[in-house]
Formats: sequence, structure tokens, C-alpha cells
Amino acid sequence: MFATPSSVSLSGSGALVITSGYIISEGDAISLYRDTVQSMSFDSTTDSIWIASPTLGVKGIQFQYNDGSPQAYIGDGESNYFRIRDNDGYKISWSSSNTRLNEDGSFFCDSAEIGG
Repeated sequence: MFATPSSVSLSGSGALVITSGYIISEGDAISLYRDTVQSMSFDSTTDSIWIASPTLGVKGIQFQYNDGSPQAYIGDGESNYFRIRDNDGYKISWSSSNTRLNEDGSFFCDSAEIGG
């Protein structure tokens, strides 16, 4: 984001404020806000990065260190997603309009053509 010196100020709490949005650095986290809604965070206390929601599996993008068992989610919070998580070994799952891979390895496809 480009900000001119006149559109940047420092709030009383020490937050760097940019008129078209703002960035707050508090303790071990850096959060980005659009208007008054927190939209992205880099948080070293939880070892996570998220966009739109900090909750794994909710609409948005989440990356979590998870105490040494990293996990990630990219999706709409419902039926279209890509997820990696560690449940006694890494599991990858995804779902889209025509294919799905469950964590148990079950693969589903509306139609397929396999050649060789």
C-alpha cells in the first residue's frame, strides 16, 4: 500500500494509522484492518497467520504452527476448500464442485477419464 506522509499518523496507543486502512502492532502480533474490521493477522503468540478469520476451517486462509503439528486451511468454510492437518500423521483433504478427497484417503469424482 502506498501512503503519503499526510495520510499516516500515530495514534495515542502507538498504532500506525493509514487513512485507507491501518496496521496495528501490539505485543507479538501485527494486525491489518480494513475500515474497522480486522482482516489479517501475523501472530507470534499463537504462531499463526490468517486472513478473514483466525478459526481453522472458517471462510478465509489460516496457517497455524499448532505446537509443532502445522495445519492449514484455504476455503469458503463450506464445500470448497484445501486443508492440511496433523491427526496422527499428516492428512490432506479437499473439496470442490466435482472432486473430493477425505482425510481417510477416500476419493470421489463426478466423472473421470483415465488413460495411459
